[in-house]
Amino acid sequence: MTQLEMNRRTVIAFAVSPIAAVVAVFVLIAPISLSAALLSAGIGAIVSYSVALAFGIPCHVLMVKASVRTSTGYVAAGFILGSVVPTSLFLFSGETFETATDYFIDQLPSWTILSGIFGLLGGLNSYVFWRMTRPDRRVVEGT
Repeated sequence: MTQLEMNRRTVIAFAVSPIAAVVAVFVLIAPISLSAALLSAGIGAIVSYSVALAFGIPCHVLMVKASVRTSTGYVAAGFILGSVVPTSLFLFSGETFETATDYFIDQLPSWTILSGIFGLLGGLNSYVFWRMTRPDRRVVEGT
């Protein structure tokens, strides 16, 4: 695979992979309520693309530089980003640190489940990204 092809695949993967979480959320919620599924998918798209752009791109660059190119490494990074970043955004939006932490402790089981769900969605996104870019394949110079 040439460097140009790898760059093209990476750009396409960043454009497409966040859709995986949106589709998963929609499919899981649609049988219960179509309007809730559409709302959740819309919010999920905003969060998924934001996290991918703000944290996924730097994470991918660091992983390539550190030669972490396995699907397991990407899924683990996606799970961590998916569970920590959106949960932090929802938890601390409009709250002081003190009131947010009190609320978090009171609602710990709910936040743990929510973080786990966000983590699974982040892992799904990163796996789709990894499958599309295949950073484990070496660049063949001159081809």
